[in-house]
Amino acid sequence: MRDRLIGPNRHPSTLLRAFVMILGVLAVLAGVSLAATPQAAAQEEPEKVFVGVFVNDIYDLALTSNSFNADIYVWLRWRNPDIDPSASFEVMNPFGFDGVVVERLHAEPEDMPDGSKYMAFRIRGLWISKMNLRKYPFDVQNLLLQFEDGANDASKIQFVPDKTPVAIDASISLPGFVIEPPTLAVRNYEYPTDFGDLAAGSPDYSRVTVTIPVEREVLPLAIKIMLPVTIIILLTALIYVIPARLEEARTGIAVTAMLTLMALQWTVTSNLPEVGYLMMIDVVYILSMVYILIAMVYTVIGSRRSVHEQAEESLLRVDRQVGVASLAVYAVLVVLTVLLYLR
Repeated sequence: MRDRLIGPNRHPSTLLRAFVMILGVLAVLAGVSLAATPQAAAQEEPEKVFVGVFVNDIYDLALTSNSFNADIYVWLRWRNPDIDPSASFEVMNPFGFDGVVVERLHAEPEDMPDGSKYMAFRIRGLWISKMNLRKYPFDVQNLLLQFEDGANDASKIQFVPDKTPVAIDASISLPGFVIEPPTLAVRNYEYPTDFGDLAAGSPDYSRVTVTIPVEREVLPLAIKIMLPVTIIILLTALIYVIPARLEEARTGIAVTAMLTLMALQWTVTSNLPEVGYLMMIDVVYILSMVYILIAMVYTVIGSRRSVHEQAEESLLRVDRQVGVASLAVYAVLVVLTVLLYLR
């Protein structure tokens, strides 16, 4: 029976050796497959392109048009000689179609000592950056410079901040503002469309964003804006120390204060864009107008009570108490408004 199963010329050790050889071949094939898998994955990784920016100048910050002028240098460095990210490098937030001029500093990518490729640009012109004016005049604006590779999505090219990603000329000055140190960040920006391209790959594109915070010089601006308002409010408060029988004088002060305040508001906000929300300065002006309006109403009420000449002394005492109380309430509301907007 045993001879039928294994044959007369087949020994069990021969079958065992064959079985071991088959296992060895399978193990070698599995090792080759596992070794090839990381290599294939590595080949699918996007090309890293190092990017850096030097801010040479900033000027003409225009709040009404949400724009500013900037003169910057941008450099790219990569290793793969088969690609040229400098050929499809795009500015993403220019002001208008011809707002920014991109000048290549080299005709072709340069070879670096470490074997990488290098290209630099000088970019000058008008940029758009939406301004948030809720905290005006204590607002801090972030001026943005944004770039992408327009031809290669994030699966092909990934920007990486250079060793020193961003620097700024220390001599730059922007009248009325203090320029804070800039930052450079890279993130994938996902477009909610394939732009009609049926063969399009990933909708994500690697985007470079340079943020330049500019903060207002608070003290000079606060004095220019708040000092006239304070003077108008204090002049309005004189209504409460003038006898009620001098109705025309009290009314004249209130009307003049209201007209002056409205003219002052128009002067201050004429240099600002139209926004769909209340700025902090708007709330301060509204509170000031309400204070003056209340003083006008109180003037009318006080004039009707002044027909009793014998009560003039007591009425004047009440007027002063109302004046102090209303001024205190106004001051508290203004302080609360500032704290609420700056929190």
